Amino acid sequence: MADKTDSNVQEPEGVYKKALLFELDNVGVKGRELIYDVLSGILEEKDVDFNFGLFCQHCLYPPTKNYIPTLLSKSGRTRLSEEKLTSEVSEAVKLMFVDGNIKLNDGMMPLIDRAVADGASIGAVSVFDEETTGRITEKLGLDEKGIVTLSNGSEDKHVPSTDSWLKMSKSMRVPASCCVVIASSNMACKAALSAGMRCVVLPDKFTSFQDFGGADFVLESLDGEGADRVMGLLDL
Repeated sequence: MADKTDSNVQEPEGVYKKALLFELDNVGVKGRELIYDVLSGILEEKDVDFNFGLFCQHCLYPPTKNYIPTLLSKSGRTRLSEEKLTSEVSEAVKLMFVDGNIKLNDGMMPLIDRAVADGASIGAVSVFDEETTGRITEKLGLDEKGIVTLSNGSEDKHVPSTDSWLKMSKSMRVPASCCVVIASSNMACKAALSAGMRCVVLPDKFTSFQDFGGADFVLESLDGEGADRVMGLLDL
């Protein structure tokens, strides 16, 4: 029996032979930049030492409650409430995604349109809860594309994991071997590869130093040649 506490999946209407999957929060938009800005602002107000290096070392992957204690400890601010700070950061990040001035990464929508025209189903994995994920996809205009979403159902688990990608492909009725994933980090990439999927990496400034061994391609953008290479994988 499936673990209903792990994730929430929006079921598709049709059956597809191939699928393009991506991280909604870090490929669809520049999510880590948003989170970094939120963290920087909140921690500065509380005199907690924070910088780019600490973010890359400790904060690349949710849940928030996993890295707040480390940041407080390293800053010597252990008297601050971890629970309250975690809640404040989590809520501020969520508000930034649903009410902030977010937009799709360059080349994302044209690529989605090309993939749909080529007969592919589109799926996105999000670290947020189902309601927040829905608001983000609506804000970005992705709901009009018939996108299938998988949202995190447990703040204790890392998303996207191998299980996340597999649940997505199963819900879309597309074999894992017929799925192409666009990931933003080595962890998300390795999870997709472990699921038996092909994977393209679109790193951001926080993950560009990571090892992406095993990925089909590492791209600088989804424009032009980058989009062509993703479409080439879909047609294999």
